[in-house]
Amino acid sequence: ENEVGCPAGFELDAQGEFCMDRDECLDGPNPCSHSCHNAPGHFSCSCPAGFALARDDRNCRDVDECAWDAHLCQEGQHCVNLFGSYHCLPDCRPGFRVAPHGASCEDVDECLEQLDECHYNQICENTPGGHHCSCPRGYRIQSPGLPCLGNRDTQPPWEPGSDPPDVNECLQPAKTCAFQCQNLQGGYRCLCPQGQTLLRDGKTCIPLEQSEQNVTTVSHRGPLVPWLRPRALLPRGSYYAWVSLRRGSGAPSSLGRAWCPAGFIRQNGVCTG
Repeated sequence: ENEVGCPAGFELDAQGEFCMDRDECLDGPNPCSHSCHNAPGHFSCSCPAGFALARDDRNCRDVDECAWDAHLCQEGQHCVNLFGSYHCLPDCRPGFRVAPHGASCEDVDECLEQLDECHYNQICENTPGGHHCSCPRGYRIQSPGLPCLGNRDTQPPWEPGSDPPDVNECLQPAKTCAFQCQNLQGGYRCLCPQGQTLLRDGKTCIPLEQSEQNVTTVSHRGPLVPWLRPRALLPRGSYYAWVSLRRGSGAPSSLGRAWCPAGFIRQNGVCTG
């Protein structure tokens, strides 16, 4: 009983003669975090689908449907718990990930997202579920993390009594230059792509302010000619991409707006070498 002689959950009426039910759901702040249901002498709380009452019988907590039922999803899918619900996502193989719509898997472009281990002067080619590192024509590959070798990179054997052979710093495993390394007798220097300049550290390239006329459309004359991965964002959403262009016949097909790499010139909107 309370102080007026009524059972718990009741109170005296206005005349003070009879005990009447007190509606806890309307009398003051809502005692429940979601829905409140009044009953004679007491009240109860309920939760929406995907939630359950906590131990205090007033607050709602999320139900982990994936932990409750291991067979909610079909074979080849896995269950992901959500707040108040769950979702079945496909199991993706390495090199793939769940597509934005969540119904299938999509390939991860390691070259575009720079998740590859290719050296900066190698060509990264995306493949379904992986990628491949290769070298431009006229160069040969060492390994994914080492630079491509050309004919000028072969060192003659050293003979005693003669000057020691030059060390090609550009062939060292460490990435000396941010873009391109040029070996010199007794040293090296770093080069930057057209549209960029070298910082005082002698290694890092930064974009220059470019006008629209310096942006060209890079095209090629063969569907199998690979792109090198983008290197640096430039003004107006364009980007620099070093391409390996193959001489040949056929109508060029536009691949996008980019800066012509060193060794190529722009002719009628096409980078040619």
